[in-house]
Amino acid sequence: SVFMPRGCMLELAAALCDPRLRAAELRLFAGETGPLSMAVGELLSLGEVATNVSRSLTVPLLALLLKESESAEATASAADILTTMLTHSEYTIKDGALSHSSQPCSGALDAEGPGGARSLTAISSDAQAISHKFGSTPGLPRVLALAGLDGVAQGSKETPALLCQVISRIMAMLRKELEVLLKRPAGPNKPLTPMPLSPLHRLQLRGWQAALVLGCHADRKTAETLLPELFWHLQTPHLPDVRDYQELLGCVLCDRFQDLAVEPLLAKALGTYDANTQVTASLLVISTFLFRNWSTASTVPAHAAALVKAVIPYLGHNSAYVRGIGSWGFFELVSAAKAARDVEKLAESEES
Repeated sequence: SVFMPRGCMLELAAALCDPRLRAAELRLFAGETGPLSMAVGELLSLGEVATNVSRSLTVPLLALLLKESESAEATASAADILTTMLTHSEYTIKDGALSHSSQPCSGALDAEGPGGARSLTAISSDAQAISHKFGSTPGLPRVLALAGLDGVAQGSKETPALLCQVISRIMAMLRKELEVLLKRPAGPNKPLTPMPLSPLHRLQLRGWQAALVLGCHADRKTAETLLPELFWHLQTPHLPDVRDYQELLGCVLCDRFQDLAVEPLLAKALGTYDANTQVTASLLVISTFLFRNWSTASTVPAHAAALVKAVIPYLGHNSAYVRGIGSWGFFELVSAAKAARDVEKLAESEES
């Protein structure tokens, strides 16, 4: 019930997210959606129109799903639910530009227990301020889910299978929504971005926030699929706040996996000279980030010449922002190469 007291909702969520129920569902409903998953989905849907439901369900659900599992079915099922949580918008009471909901720890039957406010105070002196902050935002379930997945990744040497599947689902969702936007019937001058603060814009923000945080933990195998998908999205203009997440992810991945990104993707994309100005600017932001890092390295990598050659035509671009980005990065790299007497090496690599 929407009118169920907060404490009762917490107890219901804890009882529903029992590991034995989860194990029974996976065993009895292999290959299909079981009653537990359907109940969780219905509660998350209810949480979009009723207060306190989603935040009551989040913690016990994460404790259930983030547990390492050897079963591929369990991992796939958990990835589906976690992807839903990462794009979830909790219902809050709107008051003009403000929104209100209950404090994260309110209604806990055991105030001294792990879910009580006093336990948070013992962990952090800023617990009360943090609790107040998340009491007025619909982002609490997403933040907790993202923090949980981030913690799982930090404790693993390789990208966990659960993270790989969540990233894959998020990128597939973002591609599907963008394709719908691009293929909608309209004139030749139709806008390529959604309306600001529209449902699609908010979905893109949530998706790219999650892609950035989780993508920073990508290993080489994951990057082999994530990088081409990222550059596919970079070829289409996005709203500026969404673009920030894309560029940050591009900087991180291109720096870590230069052999996969610099010549096959980045330099190749810069070869399209009639691209949208925002597209070109994003590619040059990533290029300049690499130039800046290379300028402080002991030696200039061999593939730097290919990227320098791709950036040079943009030093005379009509847009001041575009040519300013390219010029600054080019200056940083060449200055460092001159100081290290690697200019000849850079030129030789370019000629070869």
